[in-house]
This record gives sequence, C-alpha cells and structure tokens, in this order.
Amino acid sequence: MTTMIKNSLILALLLWHFPAVEAHAEETIYPAGHNFVCQYDVSDTIITAFDTVLITRSLANNDTFSIAGLYFSENIPPHFTIVSYSIRENGEEIEHLFQDENDHSVVDGCTTYYWVVDEPGALATVENDVNPGEHVDLELKLVCNSAGVYILPLHTTVFYGGGSGYFSTGDQVTIRVEYQPLCGDADGSGGINILDVACLINFLYRDGPPPVHPELGDTDASGNINILDVTCLVNYLYKDGPEPVCP
Repeated sequence: MTTMIKNSLILALLLWHFPAVEAHAEETIYPAGHNFVCQYDVSDTIITAFDTVLITRSLANNDTFSIAGLYFSENIPPHFTIVSYSIRENGEEIEHLFQDENDHSVVDGCTTYYWVVDEPGALATVENDVNPGEHVDLELKLVCNSAGVYILPLHTTVFYGGGSGYFSTGDQVTIRVEYQPLCGDADGSGGINILDVACLINFLYRDGPPPVHPELGDTDASGNINILDVTCLVNYLYKDGPEPVCP
C-alpha cells in the first residue's frame, strides 16, 4: 500500500469521532467542494448469532473528471467472518484486488481489509477508472456466531482525480448480536451437532461442565438431563428422529 494511502488513513483516524450510531449515512468527503457522493449502509444493527449483516459501500462520481486510485478499507473485529463480497461498477462486477492485514491493522483488535478497485501506474494490476456519472458499489456480507455488542470502527474510501487526493470516513457502527435459543444446542454454539451430544455425555458421565444453557440440554422436556436426552439428540441428528423439545 502506498505512503499516500497510509497517510490518508492516518488523517482519517485523526478526524474520526464518536457520535450517535447511524445504520445508513452519507459520508463526509475531504477535501470538500467536489461533487462526489459516498454512502455507507448497514442492513441491521441488531442480529441474532449466525445471521448475516450486509454492509454496502457506494461511491458516485458526479463531478467533471474521472476518479482513479480507488481503495475501500474496513476494520472488522475478529468475532465477525466475511462470508462473501462483491464489487460492481455501474452494476457489473469488475476485477479488483483484495488483501487483509492482521499484523499492521489500522485499529487495534481488528483486521484491516482493503479492496483495491483501481491502482494507477505503469505496473497497475487493475485499472477501473470511474468516469463522470458512474458509480462503484462494494457489498460485504458478515456473520458473527458470538452474542455481544460489537463496534465496526473506522472505514475509509480513498481515491484520486483532477490532480488531487480525496478520502471519506464515517461514524462507527455498533451491532448487537443476540443469542437465539435453540433446543438441543447444549454447548451454546448456535447450532445442533455432534458436539452437543459430546457436551451432554461429558456432563453426565465424565464430570464435565454442565450445558451452557441447561434448559437447552433437556431435549425431551422431562425436567432433567439424562441419557434419554442424549438419545433424543442422536436420533434427531442421525436417524431422522423428531426435533428436540425443551421445557
């Protein structure tokens, strides 16, 4: 990544503030005075574990000159996993570069991801100028399997045009991930599988810890956890048995 890009990211950090959370916002572009529109949208700020949250980044060039050297960046907490992403120019998918940095992340505790839409220069790997009247959209799908409250912090868009460099940044977004009770999910992972069977067996016969949510381990709704609950789970998972029913 060029020194200019890193300097732009550092400058964005200095200007970053912490106002009220917005799920949909038009971002401020620096320097001002040009006709660009940069949008940052989050599909939902309250999700359940294993649900997908969609981030949409959009840059529209309504000015009189072309944009080049276009970079998107995101800083994502380790609890979130990128499921998929796509980059489109005027609705058509385009070639781009994707990279992540754990050791040199911009925000502590996050992984910094970069999408290079246009890399100018004689040795350019991708060339996607954004001409007047055109727009570029990045769609990013994330999942989180741990309940809690998380912050999606600094994100930036950096680009060049008309002999100047520009960048935009917006407010941090807070996402609350809620645990969705699931009968049979003895280990609290958010799904039902052989690990839940092992959790019950360890608890019953090997002095293991109790289920994370004990009521979800009582899969036959008898009021107690015993071998019949293990049998219920095994039948459901591997023998087309009925779904577990908890108290």
